[in-house]
Amino acid sequence: MRDVNFLRIIIFIIFNSFAQLAISFGVDVCFNDPEQDPQVIRNCIAVNEYCREQPLEPEYKAFLCRVLATSDSLSGLSGTNAIIGGRSLVHSDSVYLIAQLNGFSAWQAYQIMIYSEATDQSSYEPFDKSGSLMVSQDMIEDCYQSNMESYKECLALTPRLMGLYKFNDESGGQLLHLHSRYSESEEAPPTTQFPADYFSARQIDSEVLLSNLKAWTFGMRDDLCVSGITKDIGNPLSACLDSKHLDFPMNFFSFGVGSQVPFQAKLGTFVINENSESKVLSEESSFSAYIPHDTRMAKLGIFLHTLTDRVSHHMCTDRSWFYEKEDGNFNSVFPSAPCGQGGHFLWHVWEQGTDQYNIEDQEFRTMEIALAEIWNVLSERAIQLSLMTEDYQGGERRYVISQMIEVLGIYDPALRLGRMTELIESFGFLPLPGHGSKSDISLLDWLDDAGAFYE
Repeated sequence: MRDVNFLRIIIFIIFNSFAQLAISFGVDVCFNDPEQDPQVIRNCIAVNEYCREQPLEPEYKAFLCRVLATSDSLSGLSGTNAIIGGRSLVHSDSVYLIAQLNGFSAWQAYQIMIYSEATDQSSYEPFDKSGSLMVSQDMIEDCYQSNMESYKECLALTPRLMGLYKFNDESGGQLLHLHSRYSESEEAPPTTQFPADYFSARQIDSEVLLSNLKAWTFGMRDDLCVSGITKDIGNPLSACLDSKHLDFPMNFFSFGVGSQVPFQAKLGTFVINENSESKVLSEESSFSAYIPHDTRMAKLGIFLHTLTDRVSHHMCTDRSWFYEKEDGNFNSVFPSAPCGQGGHFLWHVWEQGTDQYNIEDQEFRTMEIALAEIWNVLSERAIQLSLMTEDYQGGERRYVISQMIEVLGIYDPALRLGRMTELIESFGFLPLPGHGSKSDISLLDWLDDAGAFYE
């Protein structure tokens, strides 16, 4: 009992020392400070295998693992555990592989991947297999400052995309990672047992952000709306509603202890990036003028990130909703228990780095569902773009995803990263820059091999 009380004191201190939410499909492969030699690759939420099973029994073990996962995650936010340059092997490497399996070229797949990962971090910078930057910090800043035209190497990066950033509440970027569903009243909309088809007739009316994102990604509309809210909210193709706002107050931790954080987003056309000099909108003319990449691939990456986060965070988002108030503004309901960060961080521990056979409850087995969603979207878009004429047979798709699940479940992060590279190369695809058989060539040579200068 004394140990439990001590832990309660510790968690109280932790929770009252931080005010922001950390929201994404867990970034799992992290690197220490680039100045450290040799580099150290670590699990981003570095709890040991003791916590990587579900259910956790007895209760004090579950409580301890929530504390450990939360403490490690929050130390990352504050910079004290040197999480620098890490990436998610779901949002990045898995997307890169599945895209090529569905007919996208290496260069197209890379573009999709970097915008998928940048949706979390607000930018993407290439690291090699050891966690070292493949471009200098000076070059990165030159790429950012000159609109990506200083060096050919800038093609391996994304520009700054602060509107997408997971901590940007004003633009609605935060809602790309943890969004509520639409309800026609103050009451929660109907839902189905996980896993659910979010684009089914039963679900689609409440999944307004995913509907609007898909229409934007698949070329059915020119711009994206904040939280997917259109003037005709049942029609994802109608004009964005503006001059209104969406409140989405959230408790930082479970069970409503402490005050809610009063987040609010201005509605209208989604802003990709904004600084003192310019505003980049999600409209094609503005977006394409800002990035050096194919906007079709960039939009795919953003959409895939949001869709897979919908899966990863379903314990919260299945139970959250927003509705229109009498004054025309909108309010959200995010229940504290399923949306609190203690459970959230622990559930991420049960994704990459955890053998999925050790997860008993289907609600927490999000990895396979997320990979299947990635496959479905990339297959559908590839067919639309005439990159392939038909989908892979279900058996082959299931085999590939099962191989990915096995690799992603490896606890050791360096081994997990290496095995993912081996899996990519086993299909005859170009590994990521600085990885595998291409680990010794320059970034320019990799870009040349990928076809960056020819497509």
